[in-house]
Amino acid sequence: MTAALTLAFLGAFAAPLLVRRLPRQAGWLLAVLPAGLTLYFARLMQQVSAGALPRVRLRWAAALNVDVLLRGDGLSLLMAILISGVGTLVVVYASGSLKGHKALDRFYAWLILFMASMLGVVLADNLLVLFVFWELTSFSSFMLIGFEHQDEQARAAALRFGSLSTTARAAAVVFFLFVTAHVLGRAAYLSRVPLWDKTLSDELRGHYDRATHALRGPDAPDPRHTGGAETLEDKPCT
Repeated sequence: MTAALTLAFLGAFAAPLLVRRLPRQAGWLLAVLPAGLTLYFARLMQQVSAGALPRVRLRWAAALNVDVLLRGDGLSLLMAILISGVGTLVVVYASGSLKGHKALDRFYAWLILFMASMLGVVLADNLLVLFVFWELTSFSSFMLIGFEHQDEQARAAALRFGSLSTTARAAAVVFFLFVTAHVLGRAAYLSRVPLWDKTLSDELRGHYDRATHALRGPDAPDPRHTGGAETLEDKPCT
């Protein structure tokens, strides 16, 4: 899954160069990328149907014991297949409907970046990674809507979308901080309760585990037992 996401983001950077070098064939050549991703995720779906659960962990912020976690369960892979499949159709359609457009290179770049960011959203397995890909999705959507920036209507539509998405992201961040503060505050309160009370001790442990899993992912090592971050390796799935 790491290679698939990397190829998707590299495709966004390569799209403008390909359009300038091969303007007539660029659309069909770029469609190979999302089509290949669709087949790849369909193959992973077969493995999940057989009982496997593809996961990837990459070192990110070692000091905070936070890593990039990707998970390919049935729902995530279904959404990934839809995203890459629809992306293939949009790229092919744009090659005809926008043929000769002076900003076609920029359009393909933002379109593929949007697709790659959406794949990151559905495959993310912790909140921090989800938030990063979500921000990339909002940014690329804004640029896609206003890619014809000379048009006043396109600029106005992009600004409206930017205002709405910014409000939604701010609300989500406030909600996330509120939930985190509530969980940590409850854990701090319970930490002052005598630990011989097994019921309250279990509740404290549950609050700690839920906060840790939400921030770092369900498979993050527990620093209470490991003494800090462990050495983690990428586990690509084929």
